[in-house]
Amino acid sequence: SKGFRARATPTKAMTILTLYLAARGLPFSGSSLKIKISPPEGGSDDVELGETDVVDGADADHDKSFPFEYTEGGADDARRISIDVRNENGAWQCSRSFVVGDIISSNKCSVEAKKLSSGGVLIAHLTSATVTGSLKLQLSGKDLKNMDGMGLLRKSDPFFALMVLNDETGNWDAKYRSATVKNELDPEWEECSVDLVELCGGKLDQRLRVVVFDEDDKKKMNLINMRPEQNEVMGYAETSVNQLLGGGTLTMLLRGKDHGHVVINTAELVDYSDPKENVSKVMEAAGKIESTKIAAAEAEAALERAKESLEAKKTALEEAQAAAEEAELTLQSAQEAAFSAKEACDVVAGLFF
Repeated sequence: SKGFRARATPTKAMTILTLYLAARGLPFSGSSLKIKISPPEGGSDDVELGETDVVDGADADHDKSFPFEYTEGGADDARRISIDVRNENGAWQCSRSFVVGDIISSNKCSVEAKKLSSGGVLIAHLTSATVTGSLKLQLSGKDLKNMDGMGLLRKSDPFFALMVLNDETGNWDAKYRSATVKNELDPEWEECSVDLVELCGGKLDQRLRVVVFDEDDKKKMNLINMRPEQNEVMGYAETSVNQLLGGGTLTMLLRGKDHGHVVINTAELVDYSDPKENVSKVMEAAGKIESTKIAAAEAEAALERAKESLEAKKTALEEAQAAAEEAELTLQSAQEAAFSAKEACDVVAGLFF
């Protein structure tokens, strides 16, 4: 008999969402946020996404963003993001929560703003967009210190590496290494292109080290085993992509001493795009919309209170008018009774006189 092949169940694509946060109209002079998200399907504990630094002012755009894994159209849509709002001294002021699916489906920009019980508005924006682009870089060395003796017969074989500090291990990890220029203390390295996400996570102010090594034929150094404390290091300088873009010359240091220079001949961004450039605009618009909604709601509530007050005054006036009319009728009855009593008195008086 013919066999049947089971139909493969299509898997839902997993992506990385990044959460951006801002606040508007806070009633304190500074704020920070602490963020956690409910567990993914099958999990039991909330996941701490982290916290922001304190930002001064009633309006706060928090630079720090918070990535997390997300599967579209699944249980992740129901995950709840909880945010503690703290003042400039770190004291808790209020909490607010957002549902992932609600933010995504709220509008084309996937941004949602909510009123805070302490006053002000908290804005949450989710996006899967990431930094794109590369750094085009061309460096050259000048007067590098020779690591191979006195340099009469042989000079060092320098190459450079771009390294980033790993916050978890405390090590400087190599993200790029150049080709080696043999027997040269004034090397001209080839122009290179380095992906910004791989280099620095797209953060242009991320601390980088430009480290110059002396190639050792006995030690095949690669991106994994390269360390800036190795004996083959000819010197290093700390910088960032933004600083490299400014051009100039880097002084190579080793054990606190000058070990030559690296000249930045070319440094420019290619096809660069950062979603953060649009984030502030999106969140500013969302904050204004929510603030307008709040102001409109408060005006409507004030109008309702005024209507209720007017109705109460109308009712009181009508009641007062009714009471006045009743009092007037009572007065008329009293006057008539008094007149009747006087007539009766006059009749009685006539009988005796």
